[in-house]
Amino acid sequence: MSHPEIMRHASVDLCATVDGHFSPQDWDQILKRAETQWRERLRLGGWGELEAWQDVVREFHSQRYWGFRPNYRPPKVKKERNLGITMLMMVFNSMLTIKLAVLWFGQIYSRSDEPFDKWIFFATLVLAVGNYGYFLWRYRAYQD
Repeated sequence: MSHPEIMRHASVDLCATVDGHFSPQDWDQILKRAETQWRERLRLGGWGELEAWQDVVREFHSQRYWGFRPNYRPPKVKKERNLGITMLMMVFNSMLTIKLAVLWFGQIYSRSDEPFDKWIFFATLVLAVGNYGYFLWRYRAYQD
């Protein structure tokens, strides 16, 4: 294997069994150190390219990743949401579906003596209040 081939697959060789991810800055340092150690082993002689690389990989794992910590998490990309459109859709949903359901099941409950109709009506009321509560909870930390 030649130098470009080994270093092209270096990240896979070094990190195949590592739990977690290294930061991009750490990766740059890890790859530079691995290449330096690999070249040093080749310079000293007695190693083939592949054997020297395997020794570097073994050392990387036996020395606990050379002190680098695999706890990097890429930053989350927040989607831009238009709160006004969300609010309009929420109002449309609540006005059209929830209010119609409350009115429909309310008129059935007022005409009927069945206990089942009462539970359906109250479930619809809980759904309406829960819908508003969910909206408020979801956007509780919204900053403009």
